[in-house]
Amino acid sequence: MQTMSDAQLSTRDVASRLGISTSDLAELRLKTGELPIEQDGLKLFYSAETVQAFERSEALKVMERVLASQSPLATLTRMSQVSGLTRLYIAGQLVASTIENPTQSSTPDLPAALKRKQTEVADGLLTNDTHKGQGLQALAHVPTWYLVHTKSRQEQTAIENLQRQGYSCFMPTLMVQKIQRSQMRLTSEPMFPRYVFVAGDAFFKTKGSSPIRSTMGVHELVHFGMRPAVIQLELLQAIFERQKEHHKAPAPAFKSGDKVALINGPLAGLESIYQAQSGEERSMILLNLLSRPTKVQVATNLLTKIA
Repeated sequence: MQTMSDAQLSTRDVASRLGISTSDLAELRLKTGELPIEQDGLKLFYSAETVQAFERSEALKVMERVLASQSPLATLTRMSQVSGLTRLYIAGQLVASTIENPTQSSTPDLPAALKRKQTEVADGLLTNDTHKGQGLQALAHVPTWYLVHTKSRQEQTAIENLQRQGYSCFMPTLMVQKIQRSQMRLTSEPMFPRYVFVAGDAFFKTKGSSPIRSTMGVHELVHFGMRPAVIQLELLQAIFERQKEHHKAPAPAFKSGDKVALINGPLAGLESIYQAQSGEERSMILLNLLSRPTKVQVATNLLTKIA
């Protein structure tokens, strides 16, 4: 009888196990060298034992990051809830899955995989945890916030280094559908690129703003004249509510009227006008064929936006 360690897995099998596409798997194999393709006669395959060893190695790296966080058990609980693990006890409490309830509302017209991803990302990014493991709502007593201008594409770097020093930060985000490597994905983007909010709490008053300017990822603390720019809590709360609404309904990858082109197939390269989404994973476009505008239904992940 063949055991799991003796099993020969296909590329599709391994990609499915790792939760990535077959093209991503090929790139990962070349990059790491930890997932070699083996051969038995004319048959090419992945050894299940090798795949399991890679999974254990990657899982240990994740656990090291979790244990290095300021609230590892709380982080592990959230990860377990999203993954759907059941009958798991953490800190003496039974973990309840957040994806077992089929009545939970979700955004219509999103592919099933995107709906799952939306839940995972929204749970983690509606607030940025502060150095005390609290979110924005827990800091509602802080009336004053300040604005930090970060270096280009270094918002998260700035937040991590500010929080490591003890500052409480918040970066509002938007959820956006994007086509990446022929797959529709949900990505999180800063609502205000290159800007992060820092709480003017007791810690800020004690330590002051001087260390902020020399923090990795930070460009400067925004000033009006000689004084730091002050953001009132009411404005930040309004931004926070706007973020929550946007996370429930992510911005689509394409909107009606966008110029798009197919990236594969016999019509690859032809420019067209995006019309509308016609299903979970298909869209309607308007092509100019034989000097006549013709509506064509295509897979959404085969489209790319033309500037």
